[in-house]
Amino acid sequence: MTDAADDELYELMQRFAMHAGNLQNKAWPLDIEELRLALPEIQEVVGNLDQCVSELEDHLIGLEIESGSEEPDEGMEDAADEDPVIETERVEVGSWPPPEPILTARPSEGYAATWLERLEEFLEGELGSRTGWTARELCTLPKTPGRQVAIPPTVLWENMVPTLRIYQELRAELGVPFSIRGYRPLAYNRSPKVNGSRRSVHMWFAALDVYAPVSNRQDLARAAARYFDAHPDLDLGLGIYGHPWSSNIHIDTGLRRRTWSKTRTWLEDVRA
Repeated sequence: MTDAADDELYELMQRFAMHAGNLQNKAWPLDIEELRLALPEIQEVVGNLDQCVSELEDHLIGLEIESGSEEPDEGMEDAADEDPVIETERVEVGSWPPPEPILTARPSEGYAATWLERLEEFLEGELGSRTGWTARELCTLPKTPGRQVAIPPTVLWENMVPTLRIYQELRAELGVPFSIRGYRPLAYNRSPKVNGSRRSVHMWFAALDVYAPVSNRQDLARAAARYFDAHPDLDLGLGIYGHPWSSNIHIDTGLRRRTWSKTRTWLEDVRA
């Protein structure tokens, strides 16, 4: 291991220890009301820990590659040289079963990078702009070793366009950076670490989970609720998790108009 790699690993471990200490040393609330008020702070600490774990995984994978101890994936050698072809036949949201991903791999590997670039070009071409998102964000599977990406089949690509358009409008309204999660292959959605809904729209590449900075989460929840009310003609699914403190929101298109979790309460708030 080089001195630079050693220093980076040490810094990552120090950050992890700091965030873990913040969680351990917190004076835990004794009643439901105190817990409700403390929840955003706890969520922020847990999010920091999760980010540190992801960076540690990426760092260790990089060391394995550098040392030559990591085995190459078999059967993928020629994928980087293949010219991706975008099929024109679209698979509708909810058609069962959802089609399998083109591939699942680490984003740094050549063939994954090729597909991510093509996906980004397609979506940007359909939207006319690209604000606040990357294809890598849309395809990252955060609960996999090395935070792998899964490339959705081309017959699903069009499904993400209207969902991304809504996301870009919300982001433009608030003017703050968001973190997003998009595609989930069927097997990943069913995995114990994810335990997603059996018919999750994420499997058809038409859904986004959107996370705002802690100080802007209520603003995001209100903006999403107002958008839902202002567009009664859209087949828009909206889930706002938590009230009066929101952790994140879910938006999807192409299935049917519906709400769940605390969305109705947020709708009542913005209508008042």
